[in-house]
Amino acid sequence: MQSNNMMRWVAVIPIRDGSKGLPGKNIKNLIGKPLYMHTVDQAIAAGAERVVISTNIPEVIHSAHDLRVTVLVRPDNLCGDSVPMVPVLAHAIKAANIQGPVGLLQATSPLRTVTSIKTALSIWENHSYEMVMSVSEADKNALKSGFLVDDEFIALGDPEFCFSNRQMLPDIYKPNGAIYILDAQKFITFNSFVFGRIGTIKMSKVESIDIDTINDFEECEIIFANRGTNFENC
Repeated sequence: MQSNNMMRWVAVIPIRDGSKGLPGKNIKNLIGKPLYMHTVDQAIAAGAERVVISTNIPEVIHSAHDLRVTVLVRPDNLCGDSVPMVPVLAHAIKAANIQGPVGLLQATSPLRTVTSIKTALSIWENHSYEMVMSVSEADKNALKSGFLVDDEFIALGDPEFCFSNRQMLPDIYKPNGAIYILDAQKFITFNSFVFGRIGTIKMSKVESIDIDTINDFEECEIIFANRGTNFENC
């Protein structure tokens, strides 16, 4: 395969109308441009050969974009609150005839950096992972949790964790939804994000902020104002 600088890949950015937490958030103006455009610009800056936007938002469908950007009209049956990401990404891959490496970049993570995208691509290219995803540190206390089956407690992990001091628990991480790198054809074949070993790129708490409410949006505005709009290494 080519070196990371030359690797050909396609970015998919899924955005839809109908957010309940913050109506219109994907096209809401964030420091001079619509929220989703931050992710479009990051993908292009990270070397995406094409950027495919999957959407049902009229303002996006009818807007002019860079020649590298393709806007797909997402079917109504893939636009509901309860629709998982698997069929949405599968539709984009098939409709846009995407081959090879694909990067799923969520528009609600505008504080991700171009450097993080490039690093995730490099990890995917140079290691034997079927997928690479961005993660952030999670609360260790989750290791003390479990399921209830009738009146029986079933620990999520090692039952000893339930009785350990927090300081003694291992660090744990969770997907932050900002970056997923995988092979388009394998994704279609398995119809799942889970089909082999998963590599990770760690991202800071700030870079991992996901916009769901007006408070999240305003927090991003403050961070951008303090650091500037250069998203390469911030």
